[in-house]
Amino acid sequence: MHTKIVLLLTITMFWSCSRQQAAKTSTPQKLDPIKIEVNFNPDKSAEFVITNQSNSLIKIFEHYKLAIEKQDGDNWIPLRILHCPCGAPCARPAEFIVLQQGENLNKKWNLDESWCGDTTNTSIPETITKPAQPGIYRIGVLYGISNREINTFYNEFTLKQ
Repeated sequence: MHTKIVLLLTITMFWSCSRQQAAKTSTPQKLDPIKIEVNFNPDKSAEFVITNQSNSLIKIFEHYKLAIEKQDGDNWIPLRILHCPCGAPCARPAEFIVLQQGENLNKKWNLDESWCGDTTNTSIPETITKPAQPGIYRIGVLYGISNREINTFYNEFTLKQ
């Protein structure tokens, strides 16, 4: 009887120690420092909500641009999207903006490609637009947590007819 109790205690102790060891070695999954939510609006536009979900501030570089690419087979083709009207003397934007922990940056896209064409008789280049075609797209955001390293975060989305 005494041997059975010792054996039972030994098995229980071994089982308990092995479970504690397993719990110590498991690590939580790391979250990306930012996330991008894509919302399609009834006015035929897309809104991108960029959220800082890190524990520190994040710098968003080239925040004035929409870096959207369309998938073409194994390649990603950048779309042409104007951030300043053709011929306009737009002020140089800040190099980056800062998002505090939990803060959002909203960007809107009218679902068109746009670029400057030839100069018209008014000396202002013509603005050319073309609706984006259905397909798989991604938006890229340049961000940095420190001044030394700049990363790109992508979020894919599908544009339907």
